[in-house]
Amino acid sequence: MEVRIGDKVRFLNQIGEGKVVKIVNNNTVMVLDEDDFEVPAAITNLVVIESDFSTEGDELVSTTISPKLEEVKIDKVQTDKHYLAFVSKDATRSGSDIDCYIVNDTKDVLFYTFYIEKEDGIEGVGAGNCNAGEKMTLESYSANFMNDIKSMHLHIISYKQKGIPVNPIVFKMNINPVKFFKNSSYKDNDFFDLPAMVYNIEEKNSFEYKLNELTESDEKRIISQKEKKSSHGFPIIKTKNEPVEVDLHINKLLDSVVGLSNRDILQYQLDKFHEVMDENCRKKGQAVVFIHGIGNGTLKQKIHWELDHKYKKCKHEDASFQKYGPGATLVVM
Repeated sequence: MEVRIGDKVRFLNQIGEGKVVKIVNNNTVMVLDEDDFEVPAAITNLVVIESDFSTEGDELVSTTISPKLEEVKIDKVQTDKHYLAFVSKDATRSGSDIDCYIVNDTKDVLFYTFYIEKEDGIEGVGAGNCNAGEKMTLESYSANFMNDIKSMHLHIISYKQKGIPVNPIVFKMNINPVKFFKNSSYKDNDFFDLPAMVYNIEEKNSFEYKLNELTESDEKRIISQKEKKSSHGFPIIKTKNEPVEVDLHINKLLDSVVGLSNRDILQYQLDKFHEVMDENCRKKGQAVVFIHGIGNGTLKQKIHWELDHKYKKCKHEDASFQKYGPGATLVVM
């Protein structure tokens, strides 16, 4: 997919549209969203819905491999399970490009989010619905690119067309790149005409439960599991002392927001974030919890963008779920 400054785009991993205003690098652009906030976005998480290619000299960026999502009907539901599958584009040649699929071999609709973990952090790939009894292309990768991937993550919720969602599943698969170079890894299967690597998501799922069957002990166990593992799958960062807490909710920073636009409020919150980071970044081991809330996620996205690019030497992850819920980030200098 090609993306130019000025293109109108739609987000795949969240609701909303925007306009591309800056090319950051080959993988990322800045998008002016519907609230007039500039937010960073991975190109793989965007789809161009309006573009003017007649303007010469526009800055252009394209992804290396970005296939159009393709849904293919499964002949007949056989196993009543979900799968993550990999199909080599040339089964006769070792190391050929690989198509990654989600396979919904059930009679329910499947909502999914898919992302990968690399050495430099998390990269969102896509999100959407996969209809009952269908398989969908998630992404295509060169075999060499698999060397850069540490793990793949799928979050899925199954629901009937007119029913209540059930069985939330969090699935993580560590990647062994050597397997993708071996023709013997690809086996005959029920879903593809070509040999494929097919993984049963339910069997490898590490965090599956039914919400309506949770007991009090189940809830304590789930919170305990959440404490041991961040939402990215990383171990919780150990800190020597209690972290400094910084509440970035605007009503905690200002007595009144009269006359301020949403952009002004966001900028004030980011200025406070930078002020705290600059005060503490030289204090090795100092921990700070930034309480940003959930909202539409813009502030969190901005903070994580700054941490990933301006404060690369600092470690960060979701703060204690039990103490702060999902709306805080822990940073260790």
